[in-house]
Amino acid sequence: MSGFTAPLRLAETGEHQQGRPVYVTTQRLTYRLGAERALMVVVVPHGTRTDLASVPSWARKWFAPSGPWAPATVVHDYLYAEALVSRAMADWIFLEAMATLNVSPIRRWMMWAAVRLGGARGYGKPT
Repeated sequence: MSGFTAPLRLAETGEHQQGRPVYVTTQRLTYRLGAERALMVVVVPHGTRTDLASVPSWARKWFAPSGPWAPATVVHDYLYAEALVSRAMADWIFLEAMATLNVSPIRRWMMWAAVRLGGARGYGKPT
């Protein structure tokens, strides 16, 4: 079964990007897709920068940048920054990772739709 192998550990950098705080991973974060013999493993290195969910300020009342979906957003930010897979695949992994974190179906589909609609400008660019 897909899932994270350890909890997400972050530290604030004191920096902001488009009004959002920037964090850095303080340990490696591993996400395994598939069963015990994973189809794919995403390893987010220690020291990776993230702004968690890139929610515009006007929408933060309804969608906080952090929450139970935070590990999925870190994997998504890393896949986007490094362009390790296609944008569509990174977005699918984000959706699948949120499901493993028990994010409600409505919230995860809305967050997935948001990255599909507005994520192109961030693909291939570091946080």
